[in-house]
Formats: sequence, C-alpha cells, structure tokens
Amino acid sequence: MSSLVLLEVENHPLEALQSDQVTCFDEVFRKLFLEAKNRGVDSPFQDEPLSLSLEIIKGRIADFEAAPVSKIHIYDRGVHDAIAYLDSIRVDVPAYLIEICKSHVYDKVFILPPWEDIFRNDKERIEDFSETEAIHLALVKTYTLYGMPPIVVPKLSVEERVSFIKNHL
Repeated sequence: MSSLVLLEVENHPLEALQSDQVTCFDEVFRKLFLEAKNRGVDSPFQDEPLSLSLEIIKGRIADFEAAPVSKIHIYDRGVHDAIAYLDSIRVDVPAYLIEICKSHVYDKVFILPPWEDIFRNDKERIEDFSETEAIHLALVKTYTLYGMPPIVVPKLSVEERVSFIKNHL
C-alpha cells in the first residue's frame, strides 16, 4: 500500500484521516523532546541537534517498518525532516543520515504551508513564525531533492483539508 507524509501540520487533519484503510503515526519529536528536557537538556534541538535528529529518524524508521502492509500509512512528519531541520540551522548532515534518507522513500508527501492565523508556539514548538517559514522552505527543498516533491495542501478548514488529501491519495 501507500506511505504518505504530512508536513508542517498545524491544527492538522491526521486524526480525521484514520480509518480501517488508513493507519496514522504520530509525530516522534515531541516525545523525544520531553525525554531530553527530563535529562536536563534545556534546548534539545539547539544543544544536541545530531543526536536528537538520529533518535527522531530511528523512531520514524520504526513506524515505517511497523506499518501494516495492507493499509495506507500516513506519518506526521517523515525521516527527511531531520535533514531539513539540520540544514535550516546550518549543521552539516553526516553521510550516514543522508544514506538513511535515500533508503526511505514515501509514495506521496503532503505539506501544509505556514499559516500565521493559526500558528502557535508551545513547550516543544519553540520557533517563531519567520523561523517556521524558513523550515518550511527547507522541507520543500529536502523532499524535492530526494525525489518526493510535496503536494501543497491549501489553507482551508480541517474538513476541507481532509477532503483534499483524500482526493489525492
């Protein structure tokens, strides 16, 4: 079946896409971010960008490999996000991470562009809106570079975004 990635999801339609035919996987980053904070790391992505990125990739690969063969799989972010984030903060990406990304390809990638009207920060999302826009550009560039140009989901209601995604499955 198909494997799909949803990127830059704010007020996202992920739960609304779950069904008998579709398995959705939650974002790995938030759990790892909280674990790092509990170890006393103040700003996990800034303080430990490579180790956190590797752990995120491992979690996403585990989801990728655990996906039931008979269903469509939708992931809240993909393996390649780690490279895009590292690029956005100007950290050299190790060759082994590039090789991991080359070997994990999604059938389709959907991206929800930054939307200032619904943008909000929380304990884990520390970027301001302009940083979010820069990360968005890095995500588009990275997925395109790996042969998966993202499908842009229009700025619509959650129901309309769900419909858009379903129409493009």
